[in-house]
Amino acid sequence: MGVFKNKYNLMFIGFMIFYMFLLNYNNVHVLEWDDSRHAVQGHLMYDYFRTLASGDYMSYSEFVGYYGEKGISPGSGYNIGWYAWFDPPAYAIGQAIVFWIMGASVFTARFTTHLMILFLSPFLYLLASRILSSKKLGLIATVIFFMSYIGFYFGRLAILAVPIALLMCGWYYLLFYGKSKTYAIKISQSITLRFKWTVFWSAICLTAATLMKYQSLIFAVGFMAVYILYLFISEARKKGIKDVSDIFSVMKSSGGWSLGWNFVFQVMIVFLIGGIWMKAALLDNGMLDRIRYEGTGRQRDWTPTYILSFVIQTFAQTRFSFPYDNTIPGNSLKYIIPSMAWFALIPIIAGLRKGSFLKKNPRLFIYIGIIYLISTFLISNRQLRYMIHAIPFVAMLIALGIGMSADFLKKRFNFKYGLLLIMIPLIGGSLYVDDAIHKMSQRNYGVYSDELVQYMDTLDNPKLLLNIKNKIEAEETGYYYNPDLFIFEAMTVNDKFNARTMDQYVSYVPWVAIESNHKDFFSQVSQFNDQMKTYIVAFKYDAGGENMVAPMREDMKELGFTETELEWYYVYEK
Repeated sequence: MGVFKNKYNLMFIGFMIFYMFLLNYNNVHVLEWDDSRHAVQGHLMYDYFRTLASGDYMSYSEFVGYYGEKGISPGSGYNIGWYAWFDPPAYAIGQAIVFWIMGASVFTARFTTHLMILFLSPFLYLLASRILSSKKLGLIATVIFFMSYIGFYFGRLAILAVPIALLMCGWYYLLFYGKSKTYAIKISQSITLRFKWTVFWSAICLTAATLMKYQSLIFAVGFMAVYILYLFISEARKKGIKDVSDIFSVMKSSGGWSLGWNFVFQVMIVFLIGGIWMKAALLDNGMLDRIRYEGTGRQRDWTPTYILSFVIQTFAQTRFSFPYDNTIPGNSLKYIIPSMAWFALIPIIAGLRKGSFLKKNPRLFIYIGIIYLISTFLISNRQLRYMIHAIPFVAMLIALGIGMSADFLKKRFNFKYGLLLIMIPLIGGSLYVDDAIHKMSQRNYGVYSDELVQYMDTLDNPKLLLNIKNKIEAEETGYYYNPDLFIFEAMTVNDKFNARTMDQYVSYVPWVAIESNHKDFFSQVSQFNDQMKTYIVAFKYDAGGENMVAPMREDMKELGFTETELEWYYVYEK
């Protein structure tokens, strides 16, 4: 096949194999908070699919309702609606498929991301190669994105960021560069619509990205509006507009008219596929207000640092060295000085020259600029991953800047190995950063232990698994334990998946909610145990100034509960 005759294609395949190894090498730390929340939603979808396959058809809303009664008690700190509806479903569907094939575990929860990266990565490579007119630079852009802090950190986890970025690359590539047969559909004498399968598959990519994070569609709409306006203005300057009748002809000749209708078709596909979910989640289950708060409703201070925070984070999270304190990158100069993003400034600065890359590729700069602009004023939760849609395109500018630097060294100093001179420290430094990320995660969260899963797997139904939640600072205890992880682990050992007939109950109660009357609370739990076997699971160590373990153990002893001690937990039964 022709694909395997090109050395850069082979190098891309080899790199992706190596990258899959790198993602999984030493990736053994405990599921982080969002990590485990997505795993819970994935398992919920897994249970729902198995319920349908068993012949018991019900809507997802009905299933979630039954699950709220039995699987995850409404009395939990986050009720079932939080897990079922807060995030769009595309990633959870992918996890459900992986769970069905490989079983549900911490490994397979994260492996879903790895598989998505593997199958979607050609979009980035192909797009970068096309935009940069070089497979060599396309490969460099791909390597930079995946090896950078942001690409590697989130690529390891059960988190949506990297798959979203790659899906947006697929949307962009198929829409603007995809080739397929065009079908003319005549609507009337004056209106003929032209259909291309690449536009349809591009819409599927946009739909999938939107059904992972809703802002994907917002970014696409903003970009297309500005880009179509740019096409119109550029064409109007060439041809001129003498009267109103010229506007339509200029719009058609600019390409904006056809592109606009293609995008309208794509938006229709998004709502056709995702509209039912959006109505159910955002309106019927009230997630619109919650998403507004989480994404756009937090306090803003509008200082220069705040306004430029996404730009600063871009530099910090594409760096090729690790700070001595091994912390997640912030806004300090020590994070942004050793950054690959400085190379992206080279084609931008050179953009004023005639025939420059910027003038030949205004679409790329509009796409990047609009996403940064919308994010700056829309997103109050200032995490770069929420606008990662732009970062692969920034990686293309970095690759171009590296290529331009290597060309400069060759022309000015006749140095033929400039590209190697630049890339070796960048890749070497990135490998060091990626290894340090694994070590940082193990230190910040602890190495995952499945001891609680093994213990709970020995327990018979019906039962109630009740977690008493205390502080989770891993730096004080050595292990990061959160209720989302507890719920996911409990789901993996439940031998019934149909929420209608499920007889395992799961809930958790924060210690701070019962601290003032913990004896009365545990006395009530003891009485409930007469109706259903109840297991109380508690983390063994106090943290954050809490004093939970000693009084709880005393209560359990007084009430006649038997204590089982694991490495990280106490489990009580009566």
